[in-house]
Amino acid sequence: MKTLSFIFTVVFWSVAFHSVHAQNLETKPLLTQYISLKDAFVQSNVASITREAKKLHLLTESSIFKDEASQDLIQTIQAGLLGIANTHELRQQVNHFKSVSENFITLLKKTGVPEKEVYVQYCPMASNNTGATWLSVDRNIKNPYFGDKMLTCGFIQETLH
Repeated sequence: MKTLSFIFTVVFWSVAFHSVHAQNLETKPLLTQYISLKDAFVQSNVASITREAKKLHLLTESSIFKDEASQDLIQTIQAGLLGIANTHELRQQVNHFKSVSENFITLLKKTGVPEKEVYVQYCPMASNNTGATWLSVDRNIKNPYFGDKMLTCGFIQETLH
């Protein structure tokens, strides 16, 4: 009986590890492209923002998340990315980026972080002083909501492992 229990435990944890590992592999290219999009916002470069949003949208189209909750998050992220790509007005792009970031943070919390550490950073002054979050793989604050106007406004709200 102990052998059977041991085998079950090994199989269970192997499947669980494989599932989390597969999801981390799935989110790594998405996170890398999200960071490129965030960096374009930091530079306040509308053309780069549009280009990076389109690239991230393309990556989300090929994602293979199996569960419904992750698929719903991906669809919401895609809608925000299309909003970014379809406008050439920075303030409107920033508003869509807030939604993309919130949903991407939720996705990473659900599926796992593909990097050693990912930082959820927060600016209380963004979005008309209601605050907004974004992701970074760097501890240094580079605020995508204000670009060079308030580049270092914000703080690390949470560290995802």
